[in-house]
Amino acid sequence: MTNNLVFGAGTSFNSGDLWNIKVLGDDGFGLFSWIASGIVDAADAGAAVINMSLGGPGGSQALEDAVNFAWNTGVVIVASAGNDNTNTPSFPAAYVNVISVAATDENDLKAFFSNFGDGVDVAAPGVGIFSTCPTHTNVIGCINFGSLNGTSQAAPFVSGLASLIKATFPLLSNQAIRLAIESSTDDVPGSGTLYQFGRINANAAIITAGTL
Repeated sequence: MTNNLVFGAGTSFNSGDLWNIKVLGDDGFGLFSWIASGIVDAADAGAAVINMSLGGPGGSQALEDAVNFAWNTGVVIVASAGNDNTNTPSFPAAYVNVISVAATDENDLKAFFSNFGDGVDVAAPGVGIFSTCPTHTNVIGCINFGSLNGTSQAAPFVSGLASLIKATFPLLSNQAIRLAIESSTDDVPGSGTLYQFGRINANAAIITAGTL
């Protein structure tokens, strides 16, 4: 909820229900088949947007099939590009039907850790992102609230924007929503080289979506 005087506001300002489908263990690791099952479950349940702040090398046929299934049912699919400062593809982000998201810092520069390259589509803020954290001791070392860094923080900005567009223009297809996001980015250092497009601009994306 937004405007309830608790914590802060997300990008997708009261634009719908938020579901959590757990596909990794408490240690942050798991199998591609677990992720694939979660994607299919979310699509079958009627999700409009899927955010995946996760990834790994190589991918799998089951994972790609699940991504394509969700895309073909109309879902916008977003994933983090990875935090290894490399142009080596990370999956599921590198699949064609996924919006791959790199992280930028407060100066609109690529975050030092962020992956980059031909397979990365857009950038979004991913440094010093104030966030909710687990209420117990955990592997990321953040309890209750804290500032986090990573493409895992950048990807939800894009997912939230996709949700905001969908809530504003419910009849838009996933193809149109993706087009609105990617074609309205701001030209920042690395646009067209480190990432195919630039850093997302929520206001510009909403305006663009209204023309589609």
